[in-house]
Amino acid sequence: MAALHHAGPLSVTIRLAETHDGWLVGLDTREGNGCGIGSPLSASRPHLTRASAIDGAVRWIRRFHGADVGPGLDAWLTGLTAPQLEMFGAAA
Repeated sequence: MAALHHAGPLSVTIRLAETHDGWLVGLDTREGNGCGIGSPLSASRPHLTRASAIDGAVRWIRRFHGADVGPGLDAWLTGLTAPQLEMFGAAA
């Protein structure tokens, strides 16, 4: 299992696990006041790739937290879903 974490006014942890059915993703978000939301890996539907699991988590965070996604978190989320130019070349 791997975990990606961003600390800030809205802290986010994305947990990933590969199974025989695909990639599962769990998500924890916590606001500065201590309120948070979590979803266990067991609640995830399998994704075909690690990238699609991360993309789904990023979309959910942006949709659910909206205006609470500040510049630092926004840059971190964008970095998680940015095209892999080193793998696919500049044309990607």
